[in-house]
Amino acid sequence: MKAVRLLGNCELEIRQVPEPTLRPGWVVVKMRASAICGSDLHGLYEAPSAATHTPGHEFVGEVVEAGSDSRLRQGARVAVYAMVGCWECEFCRKGAIPLCPQVNCLGFDLDGGDAEFALVPEQCCLPLPDDVSDEVATLAGDVIGVSWQQLRQVGARAQELVVVSGLGPMGLGAVVVAKYLGCQVVGVDTNPYRVELARELGADFA
Repeated sequence: MKAVRLLGNCELEIRQVPEPTLRPGWVVVKMRASAICGSDLHGLYEAPSAATHTPGHEFVGEVVEAGSDSRLRQGARVAVYAMVGCWECEFCRKGAIPLCPQVNCLGFDLDGGDAEFALVPEQCCLPLPDDVSDEVATLAGDVIGVSWQQLRQVGARAQELVVVSGLGPMGLGAVVVAKYLGCQVVGVDTNPYRVELARELGADFA
């Protein structure tokens, strides 16, 4: 199969690599969409040793192979959560997988979604409804999920004022989530294009 490798020094290549082999508790996913995150660019721009795995940690695919005891079936469309825990420690049992002492991240520590197929833990697969597009679903983890968690932690509620400083992808995600929660949203950035995007996504003032 074909997979991306980031070589550093502003170079990448498409390589032929072996297809993933199914193992217990994991599924093989055929890629449908994979977003590019700013953190992926470190492996592109930095030294050649910067990236050792197939990048891609925000991706959507279709399950093409699963174990006989899997809850997922062939053809299931899933968004993939990139953090892979041990599934046994106190943090994993609480759902705080990024705090797991043995955590790995697809696209950095393990091969990710910038390939034709990816091997993914079944527990990281989030089944998608038909009315959510592949492109939108790639944003569910980082851009929407992180913003959702941040706004929950600060206790944002309807009618409250939320100021989002910095309207890059994460900031724009925060605008979307804050508006969903019913907040009044002010977006702040020096880039006119991003300011206009914030307005289009629902910011009351930008």
